Amino acid sequence: MFRKDLIDRRAEVSFETQEMTQNQLPTYPKPISDYLLFLNKSLTQLKSSEKKSNTKVNSYIKELIPGNFNYNSSLDSITFSSDFGTLDFKLLSSSLKSLLGVDILLTGLKEKSNLKNVNDVIFIDEPEMNLHPKRQKLIADLLYTLSKSTGMTIILSTHSDYFVKATINHLLREKKQGTYNISDYAFYEFKDNTARLFEDMTDESNVELKNFDDTTENILKEYYALLGE
Repeated sequence: MFRKDLIDRRAEVSFETQEMTQNQLPTYPKPISDYLLFLNKSLTQLKSSEKKSNTKVNSYIKELIPGNFNYNSSLDSITFSSDFGTLDFKLLSSSLKSLLGVDILLTGLKEKSNLKNVNDVIFIDEPEMNLHPKRQKLIADLLYTLSKSTGMTIILSTHSDYFVKATINHLLREKKQGTYNISDYAFYEFKDNTARLFEDMTDESNVELKNFDDTTENILKEYYALLGE
Protein backbone atom coordinates (compact mmCIF):
# COMPACT_ATOMS: atom_id res chain seq x y z
CA MET A 1 0.00 0.00 0.00
CA PHE A 2 3.07 2.30 -0.03
CA ARG A 3 1.96 3.40 3.45
CA LYS A 4 5.08 5.53 4.05
CA ASP A 5 3.99 7.80 1.20
CA LEU A 6 0.31 7.41 2.05
CA ILE A 7 0.55 8.44 5.69
CA ASP A 8 4.02 9.55 6.87
CA ARG A 9 4.60 11.87 3.91
CA ARG A 10 1.64 13.17 1.94
CA ALA A 11 1.92 12.17 -1.71
CA GLU A 12 1.49 15.71 -2.94
CA VAL A 13 4.34 16.87 -0.70
CA SER A 14 6.56 14.02 -1.85
CA PHE A 15 6.04 14.89 -5.47
CA GLU A 16 5.96 18.68 -5.31
CA THR A 17 8.34 19.75 -2.56
CA GLN A 18 11.22 21.94 -3.61
CA GLU A 19 13.32 21.11 -0.56
CA MET A 20 14.10 17.53 -1.59
CA THR A 21 16.55 16.61 -4.30
CA GLN A 22 15.30 14.57 -7.24
CA ASN A 23 16.98 11.37 -6.06
CA GLN A 24 15.24 11.69 -2.68
CA LEU A 25 11.79 11.68 -4.22
CA PRO A 26 9.96 8.34 -4.38
CA THR A 27 9.70 7.22 -7.98
CA TYR A 28 6.68 5.15 -8.94
CA PRO A 29 4.99 4.60 -12.31
CA LYS A 30 2.48 7.37 -13.01
CA PRO A 31 -0.63 5.23 -12.34
CA ILE A 32 0.70 4.43 -8.86
CA SER A 33 1.70 8.02 -8.06
CA ASP A 34 -1.73 9.18 -9.28
CA TYR A 35 -3.37 6.55 -7.07
CA LEU A 36 -1.40 7.78 -4.05
CA LEU A 37 -2.51 11.34 -4.78
CA PHE A 38 -6.12 10.16 -5.10
CA LEU A 39 -5.94 8.42 -1.72
CA ASN A 40 -4.32 11.34 0.05
CA LYS A 41 -6.79 13.88 -1.32
CA SER A 42 -9.74 11.63 -0.47
CA LEU A 43 -8.96 10.56 3.10
CA THR A 44 -11.34 13.13 4.59
CA GLN A 45 -14.22 11.29 2.87
CA LEU A 46 -13.82 8.32 5.22
CA LYS A 47 -16.97 8.18 7.32
CA SER A 48 -18.22 5.36 9.51
CA SER A 49 -21.87 5.90 8.56
CA GLU A 50 -21.59 5.31 4.83
CA LYS A 51 -22.46 1.59 4.82
CA LYS A 52 -25.71 1.62 6.76
CA SER A 53 -28.21 1.77 3.90
CA ASN A 54 -29.63 -1.61 2.94
CA THR A 55 -28.83 -2.05 -0.75
CA LYS A 56 -27.25 -4.97 -2.57
CA VAL A 57 -24.10 -2.93 -3.20
CA ASN A 58 -23.83 -2.07 0.49
CA SER A 59 -24.38 -5.67 1.56
CA TYR A 60 -21.38 -6.69 -0.56
CA ILE A 61 -19.31 -3.81 0.82
CA LYS A 62 -20.12 -4.72 4.43
CA GLU A 63 -19.14 -8.34 3.83
CA LEU A 64 -16.01 -7.41 1.89
CA ILE A 65 -14.93 -4.69 4.35
CA PRO A 66 -16.24 -5.77 7.79
CA GLY A 67 -15.73 -2.43 9.50
CA ASN A 68 -14.88 1.19 8.83
CA PHE A 69 -11.75 3.08 7.85
CA ASN A 70 -11.39 6.34 9.77
CA TYR A 71 -9.04 9.25 9.19
CA ASN A 72 -7.84 11.46 12.05
CA SER A 73 -6.69 14.72 10.48
CA SER A 74 -5.04 16.03 13.66
CA LEU A 75 -2.88 12.90 13.96
CA ASP A 76 -2.69 12.38 10.19
CA SER A 77 -3.44 8.70 10.74
CA ILE A 78 -5.81 6.02 9.47
CA THR A 79 -7.44 3.40 11.69
CA PHE A 80 -9.84 0.55 11.03
CA SER A 81 -12.71 -0.12 13.43
CA SER A 82 -14.75 -3.32 13.60
CA ASP A 83 -16.62 -5.40 16.18
CA PHE A 84 -13.23 -6.67 17.33
CA GLY A 85 -11.81 -3.25 18.12
CA THR A 86 -9.70 -0.57 16.42
CA LEU A 87 -6.35 -1.08 14.71
CA ASP A 88 -3.80 1.27 13.24
CA PHE A 89 -3.57 1.07 9.45
CA LYS A 90 -0.03 -0.35 9.49
CA LEU A 91 -1.24 -3.35 11.52
CA LEU A 92 -3.94 -4.35 9.03
CA SER A 93 -3.69 -7.30 6.69
CA SER A 94 -2.60 -6.74 3.10
CA SER A 95 -6.15 -7.64 2.11
CA LEU A 96 -7.75 -4.81 4.10
CA LYS A 97 -5.06 -2.32 3.12
CA SER A 98 -5.72 -3.00 -0.55
CA LEU A 99 -9.44 -2.33 -0.01
CA LEU A 100 -8.93 1.22 1.30
CA GLY A 101 -9.11 2.66 -2.22
CA VAL A 102 -12.32 0.73 -2.92
CA ASP A 103 -13.86 2.09 0.28
CA ILE A 104 -12.95 5.68 -0.61
CA LEU A 105 -14.19 5.28 -4.18
CA LEU A 106 -17.58 3.93 -3.11
CA THR A 107 -17.96 6.59 -0.43
CA GLY A 108 -17.39 9.26 -3.08
CA LEU A 109 -19.92 7.68 -5.42
CA LYS A 110 -22.63 7.73 -2.77
CA GLU A 111 -22.25 11.49 -2.47
CA LYS A 112 -23.25 11.97 -6.10
CA SER A 113 -26.83 13.08 -6.62
CA ASN A 114 -27.96 10.38 -9.04
CA LEU A 115 -26.28 6.98 -8.88
CA LYS A 116 -28.36 5.78 -11.82
CA ASN A 117 -26.37 7.95 -14.21
CA VAL A 118 -22.77 7.76 -13.08
CA ASN A 119 -20.68 7.99 -16.24
CA ASP A 120 -17.39 7.29 -14.50
CA VAL A 121 -14.86 4.82 -15.88
CA ILE A 122 -12.96 2.74 -13.34
CA PHE A 123 -9.68 1.00 -14.21
CA ILE A 124 -8.59 -1.74 -11.79
CA ASP A 125 -5.49 -3.89 -12.10
CA GLU A 126 -6.03 -7.31 -10.51
CA PRO A 127 -8.77 -6.47 -7.96
CA GLU A 128 -8.30 -9.95 -6.49
CA MET A 129 -4.75 -9.21 -5.29
CA ASN A 130 -4.14 -10.15 -1.62
CA LEU A 131 -7.72 -11.38 -1.24
CA HIS A 132 -8.91 -14.77 0.05
CA PRO A 133 -10.93 -16.71 -2.61
CA LYS A 134 -14.17 -15.86 -0.77
CA ARG A 135 -13.38 -12.16 -1.00
CA GLN A 136 -12.32 -12.53 -4.64
CA LYS A 137 -15.87 -13.68 -5.37
CA LEU A 138 -17.27 -10.86 -3.24
CA ILE A 139 -15.38 -8.16 -5.11
CA ALA A 140 -16.50 -9.70 -8.42
CA ASP A 141 -20.10 -9.56 -7.14
CA LEU A 142 -19.61 -5.99 -5.95
CA LEU A 143 -18.11 -4.66 -9.19
CA TYR A 144 -20.75 -6.40 -11.32
CA THR A 145 -23.59 -5.03 -9.17
CA LEU A 146 -22.01 -1.57 -9.06
CA SER A 147 -21.77 -1.49 -12.85
CA LYS A 148 -25.37 -2.62 -13.31
CA SER A 149 -26.82 -0.26 -10.70
CA THR A 150 -24.90 2.88 -11.72
CA GLY A 151 -24.19 2.44 -15.42
CA MET A 152 -20.49 3.09 -14.90
CA THR A 153 -17.89 1.36 -17.06
CA ILE A 154 -15.41 -0.93 -15.31
CA ILE A 155 -12.22 -2.02 -17.06
CA LEU A 156 -10.03 -4.51 -15.22
CA SER A 157 -7.39 -7.17 -15.56
CA THR A 158 -7.41 -10.41 -13.60
CA HIS A 159 -5.61 -13.71 -13.20
CA SER A 160 -8.26 -15.08 -10.84
CA ASP A 161 -10.29 -18.12 -11.78
CA TYR A 162 -12.69 -17.27 -8.93
CA PHE A 163 -13.21 -13.73 -10.19
CA VAL A 164 -13.81 -14.77 -13.80
CA LYS A 165 -16.22 -17.58 -12.97
CA ALA A 166 -18.16 -15.49 -10.44
CA THR A 167 -18.64 -12.87 -13.16
CA ILE A 168 -19.74 -15.51 -15.68
CA ASN A 169 -22.33 -16.75 -13.18
CA HIS A 170 -23.86 -13.26 -13.13
CA LEU A 171 -24.03 -13.27 -16.93
CA LEU A 172 -25.63 -16.73 -16.96
CA ARG A 173 -28.24 -15.44 -14.50
CA GLU A 174 -28.96 -12.54 -16.86
CA LYS A 175 -29.30 -14.98 -19.74
CA LYS A 176 -31.86 -17.07 -17.86
CA GLN A 177 -33.80 -13.90 -17.01
CA GLY A 178 -33.72 -12.73 -20.63
CA THR A 179 -31.79 -9.54 -19.85
CA TYR A 180 -28.35 -10.56 -21.14
CA ASN A 181 -26.85 -8.33 -23.84
CA ILE A 182 -23.53 -9.61 -25.15
CA SER A 183 -22.53 -6.12 -26.31
CA ASP A 184 -22.48 -4.91 -22.69
CA TYR A 185 -19.38 -6.98 -21.97
CA ALA A 186 -16.01 -7.68 -23.56
CA PHE A 187 -13.45 -10.27 -22.48
CA TYR A 188 -9.92 -10.24 -23.86
CA GLU A 189 -6.99 -12.57 -23.45
CA PHE A 190 -3.60 -10.86 -23.60
CA LYS A 191 -0.95 -13.36 -24.61
CA ASP A 192 2.27 -13.30 -26.66
CA ASN A 193 1.89 -9.56 -27.38
CA THR A 194 -1.58 -10.06 -28.83
CA ALA A 195 -5.10 -9.30 -27.63
CA ARG A 196 -7.84 -11.79 -28.50
CA LEU A 197 -11.51 -10.97 -28.00
CA PHE A 198 -13.41 -13.90 -26.52
CA GLU A 199 -16.81 -14.81 -27.84
CA ASP A 200 -19.86 -15.28 -25.60
CA MET A 201 -18.46 -16.32 -22.22
CA THR A 202 -21.82 -17.81 -21.19
CA ASP A 203 -21.70 -20.42 -23.97
CA GLU A 204 -21.09 -23.75 -22.25
CA SER A 205 -19.23 -25.04 -25.31
CA ASN A 206 -16.60 -22.30 -25.25
CA VAL A 207 -13.09 -23.28 -24.30
CA GLU A 208 -11.83 -19.84 -23.39
CA LEU A 209 -11.26 -20.78 -19.73
CA LYS A 210 -9.29 -23.90 -20.55
CA ASN A 211 -6.07 -22.39 -19.20
CA PHE A 212 -7.71 -22.01 -15.76
CA ASP A 213 -9.46 -25.38 -15.79
CA ASP A 214 -6.43 -27.34 -16.97
CA THR A 215 -4.28 -25.95 -14.17
CA THR A 216 -6.88 -26.76 -11.51
CA GLU A 217 -7.42 -30.24 -12.94
CA ASN A 218 -3.70 -31.01 -13.04
CA ILE A 219 -3.26 -29.94 -9.41
CA LEU A 220 -6.16 -32.18 -8.34
CA LYS A 221 -4.82 -35.12 -10.35
CA GLU A 222 -1.44 -34.78 -8.66
CA TYR A 223 -3.12 -34.48 -5.25
CA TYR A 224 -5.22 -37.63 -5.64
CA ALA A 225 -2.30 -39.53 -7.17
CA LEU A 226 -0.16 -38.72 -4.13
CA LEU A 227 -2.95 -39.78 -1.76
CA GLY A 228 -3.21 -43.09 -3.60
CA GLU A 229 0.48 -43.91 -3.35
